[in-house]
Amino acid sequence: MGVQRHAGPVPATRQDPAVRERIEWAAVQVFADSEFHHVTLQQIARAASCSLQTIYRYYGDDG
Repeated sequence: MGVQRHAGPVPATRQDPAVRERIEWAAVQVFADSEFHHVTLQQIARAASCSLQTIYRYYGDDG
């Protein structure tokens, strides 16, 4: 059998609330400092001191 991969965000019961809060506060700061349409997830990840993959893990992929 192959390795199964999780295809969506991590269930809330397995997420670290501190990480989620850090990402959300970073997003607020980045949006406050930049025009809405120029903000990237990479900027938010950098401001939150986490990887882009962590943001996708916590919030999923909207695409």
